[in-house]
Amino acid sequence: MKDPQAAVALKTLNDSSVDFAVRVCTKNSDWWALQCSLLEQIKLRFDAEGIEIPFPQTTVHVKHLPAPESVNAAKPVAAP
Repeated sequence: MKDPQAAVALKTLNDSSVDFAVRVCTKNSDWWALQCSLLEQIKLRFDAEGIEIPFPQTTVHVKHLPAPESVNAAKPVAAP
C-alpha cells in the first residue's frame, strides 16, 4: 500500500465515554509528534464544537450512619 488511509472506528461504549480508535500510518521517527498533533487537533475541535470530555464520577448513598459518640468521649485527656 503506497499511501494507506487513516481509519477511525468506534471501539467501546462505556458508562461515561464513547471510545474511538484512530489508526494512521507514519514513519517511526514521526510517531510521537504525530500522536501529539492529532490529540491536540481533536481536543481543539471538540472545544470548538462544544463537545465536553466527561470525567468519571461516583455517587455514594449512605443509608445508615452510626450513632454519634457521646460528647465526653470526644474530649482529650489532659496530660498528668
